[in-house]
Amino acid sequence: FETTVRHDPAPEEANLDWFDLSWSVVADNSAVAAYVAKEGGLKGLFLDLEGYGGGLGLWRFPFNHDAYIRLAKEAGKTPRTFDECVAQVRKRGREFMQAVTAVYPDITIVVIGDTGWANGPFVTAFVKGMLEVRGVATIVDGIEQGYPLMTHGEFSQIRQSAQGRQTSKLYEGMEYGFGVWWDKPGPTGWHTEPKDFNKNYRSPERLEHALYNAFTVSDRYVWIYGGC
Repeated sequence: FETTVRHDPAPEEANLDWFDLSWSVVADNSAVAAYVAKEGGLKGLFLDLEGYGGGLGLWRFPFNHDAYIRLAKEAGKTPRTFDECVAQVRKRGREFMQAVTAVYPDITIVVIGDTGWANGPFVTAFVKGMLEVRGVATIVDGIEQGYPLMTHGEFSQIRQSAQGRQTSKLYEGMEYGFGVWWDKPGPTGWHTEPKDFNKNYRSPERLEHALYNAFTVSDRYVWIYGGC
């Protein structure tokens, strides 16, 4: 028989610090992903900047400033200043984008949950760094907050809200898309019998309407997420 010995992750397995001198490895790995996308004939990358709590260390949630402050204090360390962190995250955004566009200049990158207007200053800083050196690449705000929306007015309102908070010239030329739930996460399951379609989060007709309205408001891209 086999036995599995559980071991706690070693310190070196912790999430990489934004200030770590080895951070270039992240940029290099991103360039590899971009190269694979290009060689595979793909439009680009889907970049999820949400923090799911994996890893260890002070940057367990890389884009969450409050979590960093808390974890640093719990570890008995003096946190870096907010301005220091924002400047460094923006620098890493530039380095990431420079590495990616070096191998795939006209790449398209969809960013979720958004590009900073709803998910905090570190996401804003990273995306601004990307925008500073994007060249001919396309960056798309994926607007994950579109998940439950249905009507043209709802999609239009959230797009206007996003653009209204991004007044810097850096955002000029950035595109906007939407995420749409085809089924809401939860225990309801996915009902495949036509007589039970109305039990789903969206019936086929309602999904069609949601996607149509999302497409009419987006610049180009709408993506679908299913939670079951």
